[in-house]
Amino acid sequence: MKTLEEAIYNFISENESDIRLDLGAAGFDYVKQAFKTGVELAKKFIPIEEELPSTGEDVIGQHILSDGTKTGYFICHRINDKVWCNDRGVVVQVTHWRPINFE
Repeated sequence: MKTLEEAIYNFISENESDIRLDLGAAGFDYVKQAFKTGVELAKKFIPIEEELPSTGEDVIGQHILSDGTKTGYFICHRINDKVWCNDRGVVVQVTHWRPINFE
């Protein structure tokens, strides 16, 4: 797996002429920051109050207690608006989730 810096370098190398044409020489710093911001957003866990994944879609689930303690991460999917099951079919409590990135 590439480091974040390697991924940024590869992206800029592959798109150098477009970046320079569209944004000028200062565009490289802009693209680096935008790339890092995008990666951070992709890592963000989504509270179930904000958004739910599709029913049956495998996601990474997380349960956070009211005191902020994180109880761990697990693969799970939503059965309906209130019931989630892990990859073994056991009902789990989910407070936050994020998509699984297979790349």
